[in-house]
Amino acid sequence: MAQMQKYRELVAEKVLDKTLGNRLGRIVESTISKLEAKINEEGMTRKTAEDQWKRAALDSTVDYFDDAQVRQDFMRQALSQFCSGDVAKITNTTATVEFETDAFSTQYRSNYDRVRQEFLNEQRQKGTLSPVFMEDSERSSQVRSASEKSAEYESRVSEWASAHNTVNAPTPSFS
Repeated sequence: MAQMQKYRELVAEKVLDKTLGNRLGRIVESTISKLEAKINEEGMTRKTAEDQWKRAALDSTVDYFDDAQVRQDFMRQALSQFCSGDVAKITNTTATVEFETDAFSTQYRSNYDRVRQEFLNEQRQKGTLSPVFMEDSERSSQVRSASEKSAEYESRVSEWASAHNTVNAPTPSFS
């Protein structure tokens, strides 16, 4: 009889180890899938925001160059470059002056930076800035210490226990 008891305890311990191992494996798999989903979500958040910034910057740049005064200044600059030197001729040959300007790229970069900064400032004011866009100092300021995490854990557990744990509930009387 004593041998049977030891065998039962041994089997029960092995079953418990197997059950806990399976549970731990499911928890690890679940955690990994949640982390992968979060990484994908953050990647999409970054890509979507950058696409919006690029579109807005391009629209602003096109609107800027649609202005008649800007086009006139651009043509004046182009003609002054074209007429500089001795090779200012309109011909069908390739021996013409090469026109160099960075007007579009400069305007686009300035619009892109402006749109990006507006987005980041707006999200910071709302308190909804994704960690993807945070600077290192902002991210590190949100990291909590072990004692803060422990205090929050304890408060949440006690809050849940007060609503769900009926150990301290009064015993009904059967009179």
